[in-house]
Amino acid sequence: MNSLRFFHAADLHLDTPFKGLSGTPHMATTLHAATFTALERLTSLCIARRADFLLVAGDIYNHEEGSLKAQFALRDACEKLHAAGIGVFIVHGNHDFAGSRITRMQWPPNVVIFGTDNVETVPVVRSGKEVALIHGISHAARNERSNMARRFTRDTSRADLPQIGLLHCTVASVAAADRYAPCTAEDLKAAGMDYWALGHVHERQTVLQTPLSVYPGNIQGLHINETGPRGCYEVTYAPEDGFSLRFHRLGPVVWERLSVSIDTPATLDALEEEIHRRIAACCTAVQKAPQDEESGSTEPPVEAWMLRLTLEGRGPLNQPLRAAGGHEELTERLRTAWADASPTVWIKDIDLRCRPEADMEALRSGDNLLGETLRLVQQARDALEHCSAENGSTATVAQELLSGPLAPLFAAPQAKRLLDEPDTAALHDLLDSVEMTCLDLLEAR
Repeated sequence: MNSLRFFHAADLHLDTPFKGLSGTPHMATTLHAATFTALERLTSLCIARRADFLLVAGDIYNHEEGSLKAQFALRDACEKLHAAGIGVFIVHGNHDFAGSRITRMQWPPNVVIFGTDNVETVPVVRSGKEVALIHGISHAARNERSNMARRFTRDTSRADLPQIGLLHCTVASVAAADRYAPCTAEDLKAAGMDYWALGHVHERQTVLQTPLSVYPGNIQGLHINETGPRGCYEVTYAPEDGFSLRFHRLGPVVWERLSVSIDTPATLDALEEEIHRRIAACCTAVQKAPQDEESGSTEPPVEAWMLRLTLEGRGPLNQPLRAAGGHEELTERLRTAWADASPTVWIKDIDLRCRPEADMEALRSGDNLLGETLRLVQQARDALEHCSAENGSTATVAQELLSGPLAPLFAAPQAKRLLDEPDTAALHDLLDSVEMTCLDLLEAR
């Protein structure tokens, strides 16, 4: 049995408009072209690495209508891959479901777009010989709620070939805002695939090691909650070693959050200097990868950074930052300072999480409402620390927060959702927020 090399990408969201984002003209141009640039990089990478085929696991377009620009961009990419002898296997997801207008395109012969009625099985042919089987099915409608993974079964007549499942879905063990085509890890195991090429979840992650079941994430971050490098997986298969993964960055624009404390800087000048230092460190953190000896290719550069700056901590700088126009003026100063940087840097916004100076121990020991509330917050924080140290469940702490004296502070829908699905780090953040809110409301009383 021969080895394989293929690429697994998903959630291209071509022609995402990035509405409501300002910036320099160069930044706007770079951002609006970002998804297309990522597709071009994916195409070039497949060719440079001499891939056998490319798998695309749904949500190719950002909207079910699919702009003509996006459809032609994908068609042109497939033409280049066809010229290089590389097959393309596509399933549609919830954004580009098969019943929408995006199906009206003439594709080159190297492209297989899976239908919606049943799971189809298509062989990968190399030099006239079948070397793998791809099983896939597309979403027929915008809100696919059936368990599509249960329709997959291994082809036992060609059991010697590596068999790959291609599906846009939500695995139950993975956090996702929208659960389309929901399934479980057990469903993936039961299907008998050797590799699952998944799409829909924008954070890259491995759901299972056996069979290797992977979300590659999207090829370009779409907003400030999709931080860090975005791209695809290069997957290699060898009969003696199985499947292995290598991540490749594709997205030209990287979203990132930077946190800077106001605890130490004594002046606004010192704070601004520290912010510049942090931005510079962020922009040099993602370097070009060393040249690959086999193909001579390198990872493409970051063309632009979109940053959210969070100012946290306590100190005397809180007052001037919160004064009328304070942090807006700082934002503009930073934007001006980085306007001509290469790569381009844009400060999207500044999130003020800082607070006035306070003696927390003294306030916590006070014989008043503020002291009592801060002590309850500290008790909850200590309980979380104990759970972490003992590998316990945070659910118990969450339930105590919902039913105890602090319950009114957790009444917001967002807090309820968090407490229903407890996450230690997020709960700590929530307790910090409660503590700061109490100080804002009660410290001066």
